[in-house]
Amino acid sequence: MLIASSLINNFKNINNKSFNWGPGINFISGPNGSGKTNLLEALNILTGWGTFGSRTRDCINWESDSQDQRAYLNSELKSNPNLAKGVDLELYQDLFANNNNYKVTAQLSSKISLKLDDKKISNTDLRLIIPSISFQPQDINLIDGSPAVRRFFIDKLCALYFPPYAKRLSEFKQIARHRAALLRQNKSVNITDFPFANLGGWIMEARRIVSHELAKNFAGLFNNSNIKFCLMPELNNNLEGHAYLLNIIRDKNYIIRESAAMRVLVGPSHDDLKILFNGREASVALSRGQKRRLVLYLIIASGYLISSRLRTRPVLLFDDLAAELDKNNLRICGEALLKTNWQIFVTGTEDLLPELDKNIYAMA
Repeated sequence: MLIASSLINNFKNINNKSFNWGPGINFISGPNGSGKTNLLEALNILTGWGTFGSRTRDCINWESDSQDQRAYLNSELKSNPNLAKGVDLELYQDLFANNNNYKVTAQLSSKISLKLDDKKISNTDLRLIIPSISFQPQDINLIDGSPAVRRFFIDKLCALYFPPYAKRLSEFKQIARHRAALLRQNKSVNITDFPFANLGGWIMEARRIVSHELAKNFAGLFNNSNIKFCLMPELNNNLEGHAYLLNIIRDKNYIIRESAAMRVLVGPSHDDLKILFNGREASVALSRGQKRRLVLYLIIASGYLISSRLRTRPVLLFDDLAAELDKNNLRICGEALLKTNWQIFVTGTEDLLPELDKNIYAMA
């Protein structure tokens, strides 16, 4: 799947601008504040991932004199008729039967409304049709940051790898909040035991499958035995996820500790992806530049993982790729990206990949 063109209207500081994209690397250049990151955020929305953290209503163009308090985004897509696994064939088969060009539109007001041609489409289905993975400067926190950052990274991959994942994760969070509320009220939590264990166990198993496959892809792509990945805690091989959690939350010692803490002490919210370099935590063993290169390699390995799973090429979005990379590391990373043959969007204040073939777009 390729993004052939985009039209951005009334979105942040971008108003009524169109772009014709090419295959391979699309380099978006311009000074700070010109809208490079905003353009990537628009593409992130048009591939089913939403904003980069902005509230939807804050995405309406603040420089516009228009009374229309909405933003409009659309992209023309080019593809073959093969759909990714998990796409609702009955709902979309008429769109894909005789047409290799599609139009994705997003209207933003207090929320985001998505359509594929003239039919409403969910974020989940859109992500399967045009899978994308984004990379921002703060993503170095995959190594330096808290476990929550790494869980979020794994959750995004799981949402592409297992289509029901996002919905089940949302349902689990509701159950976990309900359990925590009962604990704070000093009430019995037994009513939540089975849904908590069933949903939480499924999520933990899904994360471990994806983490294992990601580690295999990384090792095969970059032939680096110094880097190891492990999602902790490790589950007992003799137990499925739901049995693992149920055994813990019904253990007398755990019940006492959970009641005293008045919060849930086990389950998906306590997972962490350990990243090791020569047996040491990568956060202390690697330099800033090495960490950033490692994160970029993780994104590429994730792309191959999703490509093999969904049988379609992903789109990569890289904001300020050059930050904290010297020229040699930047060249190595650029060559690794070009080698994928995927459509890639990269922003920067200047062209730091002059030797690579690419399409260049200047933001005023």
